[in-house]
Amino acid sequence: MRTVINTAIFEYGKLLLVRKGDVYILPGGKLNEGESDEECLRREIREELSGTEIRGLQFYREFRGISPHKKQPIISKVYFADIYGRLGDASCEIESFTWVPFIHIPNYNLSDITKDIADSLNKDGRFDRILCK
Repeated sequence: MRTVINTAIFEYGKLLLVRKGDVYILPGGKLNEGESDEECLRREIREELSGTEIRGLQFYREFRGISPHKKQPIISKVYFADIYGRLGDASCEIESFTWVPFIHIPNYNLSDITKDIADSLNKDGRFDRILCK
């Protein structure tokens, strides 16, 4: 089973999602050989969001599901993080990104594992920590 490392980044009660193909997922990706979870997330965020830096990584939990593109079983290790400095533009690795409040999650084509993660984050009160603007 393949392991991927993802990050849940919130701003004003909204979750950052990236679109790859027609599916929205959390930013992140697979580990390179010898890479730590933190190194992977920092690299993936810089690649997907044109140089964006993150800080304050904190492990949330693991989720099991099916990858949206390869349709293979995966383990997603999810970390919380904050953007440090400016949020970069979408790179060629993703089509776009968006900030989504939980109430609008059903309007997006999320992968099944991303739906599970969003539901868990909502149950844990993560969407409500900062009031939406």
